[in-house]
Amino acid sequence: MMSYEEGDEAAALEGEKQAEKDKSGRIATPLVRGGVATTNMTATTTMAAAAVTTSTATSTLASTSSAAAATATTTTTTTTTMTSVLSLSAGLPSPPSKATFAASTAAASLIQVTAPPPPKFFDIQSVRNLSLLPPEKWAELHVAGQDAPFSVRGGTYLKDRRKEIAGAPQFVLAAIDLVDLGSNGPVYDIARFLPSVRQTTAAFSIVVNLIIPGTPMLSLACVFGSDKHPGQLGTPPSDPMEAGSHDWSPFDFVLHKFVHGSDAERDKMLKLIPHIAEGSWMIRQSVGAVPVIIGSKLKTAYTLTDSYLEVDVDVSANSVANYVTGMVRGATKSLVIDLAFVLEGGALWELPESLLGSLRLKRIDCGAAKKLKMDLDN
Repeated sequence: MMSYEEGDEAAALEGEKQAEKDKSGRIATPLVRGGVATTNMTATTTMAAAAVTTSTATSTLASTSSAAAATATTTTTTTTTMTSVLSLSAGLPSPPSKATFAASTAAASLIQVTAPPPPKFFDIQSVRNLSLLPPEKWAELHVAGQDAPFSVRGGTYLKDRRKEIAGAPQFVLAAIDLVDLGSNGPVYDIARFLPSVRQTTAAFSIVVNLIIPGTPMLSLACVFGSDKHPGQLGTPPSDPMEAGSHDWSPFDFVLHKFVHGSDAERDKMLKLIPHIAEGSWMIRQSVGAVPVIIGSKLKTAYTLTDSYLEVDVDVSANSVANYVTGMVRGATKSLVIDLAFVLEGGALWELPESLLGSLRLKRIDCGAAKKLKMDLDN
C-alpha cells in the first residue's frame, strides 16, 4: 500500500487531479461487463437487487480446449523481500517480442483450466446475500451512480506514460467477507470455506484474500465473479497485433496470462491501487494512492481450481506494511477506503488496462468480523 509502481507517481497524481476536475466523478449509465449488466445504487443506501442480463452477442467466444484435463488445486507460496517501500524502479520494462509471446502462450496452453459446461445464470444478488460483511458497508466503484477515482494505463502508455480514468471493472464485485481467523493464524485458500464462493452462481471467481495483522488476525476476502469462464477464451492468437485476426480484448490477454501463468508471472501482474476517500491527513499520507505490484512487495500465495483463483496476500509478513495496516485497522470506523485491483498490461496488445475489480469499504468495524467453521486438516 505504501510503495510506488515504477515511475508512476506523477501520472497517478495527474490522474487524481483530472478526477477532481471532473465534477461528475461518476459513471451515469449502466455498464456491461463480461456479459452482465449491473446498476448500483448510491453508497448511502443498501444495495438493491442488481439487474442482471446475460449478453447474447457481445463477443464471439473462442472455442474451448477440447482435451484439457481437469486441473487439480495447487497452492504454492512465493515469498519476496521488500527492498524499498518508497523507491522508484528505473525505466519501463521492454514489451515482449512476438516470438517470446508465442512461446509463452504455447507453454500456457499446457496448463489451461478446463472450461465447464455453458455457464448458468449469474445471479449477482443471490451471491451478495451470502456476504459476511453487511452490504451497507461496501459498494462497487466505477459502475453506474458510483464514484470513479481510479486511473489506469492508457493505450499509448508505453510511448507517453499517459493514464486515463478507468472504465467499468471486468469482474463484478460479488461479496466482501471479513473473517475472524482467531488462533488459526494466516489461512490460505480461504475460498473453500466461504459461502459466497461455495454457493456462487458465477462461472468463475477471483478472490483476493488480504490477511490483516492484529488481534485477532483477520481475512478480508474480496470476491469478484464473472459469468464467463477463462477456459472459454481458448488459445491466444499467435499474432496479437494482426488487425482483424482475432476478437481478443486487452483484458482477455492479461486474464489468460494471469490464470494460466506461473506464480512468478502472477507476482509481476496484480496491482493494488489504494485511495482513502474519507480519513485523516496522516492516514491519507501513509496509505498514498500510487499503484503497487503486490507480489513484488508482499508474501503471496495462489490457489487455482476450475471455479476460482485465489490470491492470498499476507500483510502480516512485512514489518512496514504491518505497521501501516495496523494504523488503518485502528481507525476503520472513521474511514472510507477505496481499493482497485488491476492486471498490469506490459505489451501493446495488453493496453489500455482495465480494472479487474474495485470496491469501497465504508466505516467498517473490525470487531464485527465473522468466525467460520474451518477444517484446516482437510
